[in-house]
Amino acid sequence: MAAISYTGVTSLRAAQVQRFDSKKTAIIIAGIWIYSFVTTIPPAFGWNRFVPFLDGISCHPDWVSQKPADKAYIGFLVVLGFFLPMIIIVFSYLKTYGFIVVPFRNIFSTSPLFNQEHH
Repeated sequence: MAAISYTGVTSLRAAQVQRFDSKKTAIIIAGIWIYSFVTTIPPAFGWNRFVPFLDGISCHPDWVSQKPADKAYIGFLVVLGFFLPMIIIVFSYLKTYGFIVVPFRNIFSTSPLFNQEHH
């Protein structure tokens, strides 16, 4: 979601929407894969661990471990897996909102139809 939000706002330009070329697209996809590995691979090297859900179908990080290193990984995961994407999404949508709203404000403030003073 964060990557989609970011690509949406970065493709907006002054008077037109520009497309990403294949090189930029490949860089974004590679970045998503690297980001995913950085956030999920640490348990494979002993920093926390994955434990199965009760149904045994999938697994999750050990959220209840009391070891300081495991708590650090949970903090790492919360920051990189929740807060960083949320900040990117909010920033992107605010920029998109500004891109859309500012021209309309300028039109309304300079138009004699919408800017009449009452005498």
